Amino acid sequence: MTTQANCFIFISSIPQNTIRNNKSWRIATFFFSVFVNLTLYTLLPFLSSYISETTAGLLIAVGSFFGLIGFFFLPALAERYGAQRLALIFAVTESLLLLALAFNPGVIASVVLIIFSISLQPFIYYQFDLLLEAQTKTAGVTGRMRTLFLTAGSIGFLIAPLLLGLL
Repeated sequence: MTTQANCFIFISSIPQNTIRNNKSWRIATFFFSVFVNLTLYTLLPFLSSYISETTAGLLIAVGSFFGLIGFFFLPALAERYGAQRLALIFAVTESLLLLALAFNPGVIASVVLIIFSISLQPFIYYQFDLLLEAQTKTAGVTGRMRTLFLTAGSIGFLIAPLLLGLL
């Protein structure tokens, strides 16, 4: 059985009461999008103070590449551990990485932590998407909920640089 088929079997096995309120996922997506962009827009100037801007951009690309490689394993992990558990594991890991970054003055360790932090962010977003899809089984409702989910994320992506601009 293919990994994609396994993912669909996993999604159909999530209980319908996994997400109690669809509005809460729009709010969570909004704040997660703000968090991702605030983190990214804050880390880039931080990195640029230690290394060149070109190298900082390359490190962001490396983190994204690691994230891309990780997506090959994500459906199997989601099937084995569940989307909720993975979302929590990834969120806690992301928090620990950023906490370690706050207390670590070393350049090399900071670069490694930033690469891992950037790699984890799409995984959390993917888990949110799986949980939302599992909650909305009706065809008309699924389209509307995903539209609101993506719109909330896009608004969060827009607001993050505006917030940093106010500082």
